[in-house]
Amino acid sequence: MKQITIDVRTQEEWNEGHAPCTTSMPLSEITSFIETLKQYDLIKLVCRSGNRVNQAIAILKESGLKMPMENLGAWENITC
Repeated sequence: MKQITIDVRTQEEWNEGHAPCTTSMPLSEITSFIETLKQYDLIKLVCRSGNRVNQAIAILKESGLKMPMENLGAWENITC
């Protein structure tokens, strides 16, 4: 199963600290990654608290992505 863990915080927030297994895809730019994300079977998302992840999941689903998506909440709480 091909999966990705995305951090949807701003680039500035990501630069201040992030989990090493995450890829930065800021919420404001998430739609520009739709084609790239189609190759994954599972998308896991993190942010500062989990709120922006819910927005990102809604945007990705509205864009036609159908694979499972998981809100992992705050980036500091995940293990890589």
